[in-house]
Amino acid sequence: MRGAYSRRVRRALVLLALPIAITVSSLPALADSGPTASDIAPDRPSTAEQHGKKRDRSKAGVPPRCRKHARERTPSRPCVKTSHQKRPVSKLKITGRTATSATFVFEVDKPANVYYTLDGRRPTFDSRKLWAAGRREGTRQITVDKTTEVSWFSVDVAGNVEKNYKPTGNGKNYNRETVKVAGRAPVTTATVTPAQPAGGWFTGPVSVRLSATAGKDGKKVERTEYRLDDGAWTRYTTPIAVTGDGSHTLAYRSVDKGGHVEAARTLTVKVDATAPRTTSTAGSPDNGGVPVTFSATDETSGVERIEYSLDGGTWTPYTETVNVTGEGDHALRYRATDRAGNVEEIRTRTVTVPTAPAIPLTVTAQSRCVGATAHVAVTAVNNGTVPATITLSTPYGSRTVADVAPGSQAYQSFNARTAQLTGGTVTVTGAATVDGRPVTSTYEATYNTFGCG
Repeated sequence: MRGAYSRRVRRALVLLALPIAITVSSLPALADSGPTASDIAPDRPSTAEQHGKKRDRSKAGVPPRCRKHARERTPSRPCVKTSHQKRPVSKLKITGRTATSATFVFEVDKPANVYYTLDGRRPTFDSRKLWAAGRREGTRQITVDKTTEVSWFSVDVAGNVEKNYKPTGNGKNYNRETVKVAGRAPVTTATVTPAQPAGGWFTGPVSVRLSATAGKDGKKVERTEYRLDDGAWTRYTTPIAVTGDGSHTLAYRSVDKGGHVEAARTLTVKVDATAPRTTSTAGSPDNGGVPVTFSATDETSGVERIEYSLDGGTWTPYTETVNVTGEGDHALRYRATDRAGNVEEIRTRTVTVPTAPAIPLTVTAQSRCVGATAHVAVTAVNNGTVPATITLSTPYGSRTVADVAPGSQAYQSFNARTAQLTGGTVTVTGAATVDGRPVTSTYEATYNTFGCG
């Protein structure tokens, strides 16, 4: 019965052991939790308890399965059984190296947990933990980027600790091995001409010079090579010219005479040698002005700003519709600048604000006598198509007549309060709204010298 129970537990724990890849950069934060009694082997009743025999009170508080053989008690691990069963055996195996890193796995001859450290300290049950289901189930990979002292021990599903190591004691019989990261490959640097712009975009061809120095073992550099964008690796002999609008990726590396290959480095070079292009659109005249809008495009670095100048004035940032006013022609200049600093050639548009329509009036002024007093009689006929407000002005007074209908007239006889009238001029203004625009027209008429009596 005990053997069948043990096999069921072992099968359940093996199913939990899933192979995954882990990357460790130097000494990252602890990710695995510490063990519990159920992580290794669940407790089960003793033979005596199964047969109902009296319990030994001297062993109260000790799990039944631990009353035989030697036993170990820890706060996080209530009972770790040690027995005559075969203890697990583990080893560290290097699975890969580069010039700047090393990758390794722990191999165990049976399903077991591996507790390990990467800083030379003694491993305990509070250290990092990996599930290991045996070689046939696969292993987990750990990558370090510098020479690292690895310390570890394993515990199988029955609770047997490798080498009878005491994790809570002061023993030194745990496994340890130094994983070396040589860092022997050469080192290549890239120098860009001209210097990198503040905005990150070059506005013309770029020259990249590569130089390599030997690695730590001092072996001479055999060659340097590069790859531009999706091109093939090419041996470097002269500075590399990077041209053409867009973002370019330059990869480069060196190889020394010992065969050490440097991990490829990359440099991003962004080029925009083309200025943006701006278009302008003028709307219909409205309220005595013409609205103008601008739009600019730049396919590489993007548009930074648009600015304009009206009739030779200062350059002004474009933020909203420009309303050009004043009858006649106006010179509107404009240009755009992209994020790389390319400035568009100045473009010019002539904007014509049409002359306001007139309010057609027929104006007459006549000298006349009313009794012995001279008067100036003024008449204004509205010949337009909309009602107008007409104002008659003379040296002897003025009068305003509102909403004079088309074909109607405004009339007023002004008393000069004298018998002798000296000739002069009257002024008549007509105000109306034509095609949505307020319009004012002004007319003059003369009257003759005249005497009464």
